[in-house]
Amino acid sequence: MTGEIQNLIKLQELFLLQKAKIQQRDTLPPELAEVDQEYREKLDAIERLKSSAEDAERSRRGAEGKLAELTELLRKYQSQLMAVKNQREYGAMLNEIDQVKRGLREAEDEVVGYMETIEAARTELAEREGKLPEETEEHESQLSGWRESQREIDAEIESARTQIAAIEKSFTPKRLAEFYRLCERKGGRAVVRAVAGSCSACHVRLRPALYQALRVSGEVVTCDSCKRILFYQDDAAAASS
Repeated sequence: MTGEIQNLIKLQELFLLQKAKIQQRDTLPPELAEVDQEYREKLDAIERLKSSAEDAERSRRGAEGKLAELTELLRKYQSQLMAVKNQREYGAMLNEIDQVKRGLREAEDEVVGYMETIEAARTELAEREGKLPEETEEHESQLSGWRESQREIDAEIESARTQIAAIEKSFTPKRLAEFYRLCERKGGRAVVRAVAGSCSACHVRLRPALYQALRVSGEVVTCDSCKRILFYQDDAAAASS
């Protein structure tokens, strides 16, 4: 087995190790997932209350603007009422005034409703925010062991990255691009062993001449079917590796 193949195999091992460690670092253990979910729901509830209070405040200002407009309109109609000249105009004006008064009552009810919503949201928000520091401390305490393991995993990931960078220097840009393209397409298995004349990944039989060249020369050879990079290793060597 040539040094190039050995480096490709090592690079693949480190690539898969790094990928697995990143997933391990970023995935909460099942026993902590529920704890974290409960805490996230508390944070989400606080954000919803803030949003609810802000929306109600905007609506309250809109309703108060409407109330001011209707109040001014009522003054106008009441002033005009004194200038009407006959009973028909007087009745029509009274009808307009009644409609404005109904609008005023509805606007006042809206303002009161929004104020009650704001007060309720702010009261609950204050209660939840008051509990949050203690809940945050408890949450971090429960996750402290996992946080420590994350730091340890980060060190392993960094070690793998350093080794990967060192090995990458032994390859041409073209070979590296080919390797990582295969890793992306083949689930991280870019380099596989040829066993008993077949590719161990796709199990397609190799051409005899190709298999013989692989055994004798140790050159970089790809499977005609799946395009993975192949290497040959006898059973005794494979068992001891």
